[in-house]
Amino acid sequence: MSKVWWFLCRRTTTTGALWLATAAGVAAGLGQIIFFVILFAASIAFDILTKGKRIGEEPK
Repeated sequence: MSKVWWFLCRRTTTTGALWLATAAGVAAGLGQIIFFVILFAASIAFDILTKGKRIGEEPK
């Protein structure tokens, strides 16, 4: 295990760490965008299903 760790430490340069951080940041950003898109789609679907009525509104 320690040999693997040593190999990784030796191979990982500052540039590698920066690339890793950038990749993690991009992945997090994409995840956030996807989450908002799903949330937006769900709210539209809910509007269609409830025919535009808001929660707590009395049905006519």
